[in-house]
Amino acid sequence: MSALQIQTGERFVNAMGSLIADEHAVNRVINYIISLREPCQYSEEELRMRVAAATEEAYQGRGTSIAELRKEVATW
Repeated sequence: MSALQIQTGERFVNAMGSLIADEHAVNRVINYIISLREPCQYSEEELRMRVAAATEEAYQGRGTSIAELRKEVATW
């Protein structure tokens, strides 16, 4: 293991703090990090258009509420 890998591991443990004792939280973080290696399916312009559309929906009160989103995320 290289010095950089050791330092990165230490930074990861420090960043996780008390969550490091929660296996579910650690797995979620690791899965997220792994997902970053996959290329995004949208171009930068498509992402900007999606954000603009979602922002407009939010201003109009449409879309998914925070409560609904939390319920959905809990099922993931």
